[in-house]
Amino acid sequence: MSNIIKAFINIIDSSTTNISNITNGNNRANNMGEGLEAYIKDIFVSTTHETNEQIKLEKLARIYSYQCNKNNPLVFKV
Repeated sequence: MSNIIKAFINIIDSSTTNISNITNGNNRANNMGEGLEAYIKDIFVSTTHETNEQIKLEKLARIYSYQCNKNNPLVFKV
């Protein structure tokens, strides 16, 4: 299980902040938030430097019970 302290440590250990600019969809506000949301997910799961997408998805599935969509937030497994 991940927590906020581990997330802060991951932010400090991460030498770069890679917030991607996601432009799929027609709602500009949602597009602006999706890159930040992906970065926050990576921070909590410690996958900021992971290049293998399959490993990244497996780690995300272990931590989050629901990956969210545009209208619903993340849900952590307890």
